[in-house]
Amino acid sequence: MKSKNLSYKIFIAAFLIMLITPNIVLLFGLEKGFTNNENIEFETPPKFNLKQPNSTLKNYRNYYLGNFGLKKTLVNQYVSFKSDLLKENPLPDKVVVGKQGWYFLGNSYKKVLNNTFNNTQEKTQINQVVLNLKIISDYLKEKDILFYLTVAPNKHSIYKEYLPYKLSQNNTFYNEVIKGLDKNNINYINLNTHLLEKKKEDKVYHKTDTHWNSLGAFYAYQEVIKTLEKDVTIKTPSLNDYTVNKTIKPVNNLSKMINVYKEEQIFKFTKKESSNVKTLSNKNDNLIFSNPDKQLKLLMSRDSFSDAWIGFFNESFKNTRFIKNYKQITPQLIEQYKPDIVIFEIVERNLSNLAKPILLKNP
Repeated sequence: MKSKNLSYKIFIAAFLIMLITPNIVLLFGLEKGFTNNENIEFETPPKFNLKQPNSTLKNYRNYYLGNFGLKKTLVNQYVSFKSDLLKENPLPDKVVVGKQGWYFLGNSYKKVLNNTFNNTQEKTQINQVVLNLKIISDYLKEKDILFYLTVAPNKHSIYKEYLPYKLSQNNTFYNEVIKGLDKNNINYINLNTHLLEKKKEDKVYHKTDTHWNSLGAFYAYQEVIKTLEKDVTIKTPSLNDYTVNKTIKPVNNLSKMINVYKEEQIFKFTKKESSNVKTLSNKNDNLIFSNPDKQLKLLMSRDSFSDAWIGFFNESFKNTRFIKNYKQITPQLIEQYKPDIVIFEIVERNLSNLAKPILLKNP
């Protein structure tokens, strides 16, 4: 009987230790030196707001889920076991290991692999995207403001040959939307053709990251300005305007999720002539720049793909304003800023997001 009671006590003690240990690790920050494979960072606990208790509790829950003790260790051990011992892709739905050291997003991100080859979206969603873009295009046209949509291609679309498999190619969501834009005379800027051509000269996307590199961003910017030049007086930039240096550095936005760390070639651009661009706002969701050497005002809705081309656009416009969320481009903002040109930049895999209402009034 005593041995049975002792077993119970040991079991209870072990169970309590298992419950307490992760919180001790979290409290004392014992995993700070460990690599985070999840692309999730919660550096400090959220502040408690008595006026919004539900929101605060939700933030604390998210903070704990992202930071509970030993999480990084357990994730790393799982990833290493699958990668090193079983020689399998540990996160096939998140990261796809391609050929020759290329890494791609998996289907957990907007079913990006499926959409690379096939149109899996409902026709009603495509029609809604086109309708929403027509609404803002017509609104801006009434105010003599030019509107353009430009879609940053998925890496899968530009470097399809490095995917680990090949499927029959059908119409994609992007292609179906473009057909709708053509029918409704909505301006768009095709980056795919230009990047597919330029990749023959050099690498235009990162191998270990989902984004284009600086060279790809420049070529995309170049194509945007070339298209604008048909409607406004603006000079298409040349690569000769910059000194381009190549270096080898780690990027690993994608590959680090499966514990793979590599270095790859990146490009650093330096303008040959001095720049007069000034920063008026450096808030990430509301970047504003001025350049007295130019004439036009640009308002752009952007995502993370624009990070690499913002510096280029600042050289082409008198004022540039970059809004991180397209829903923030309201009639009030347009009336206040009075842009000459409005551009929506969005990555291909998120194009379906535009099925939600676009032109909203401020609350």
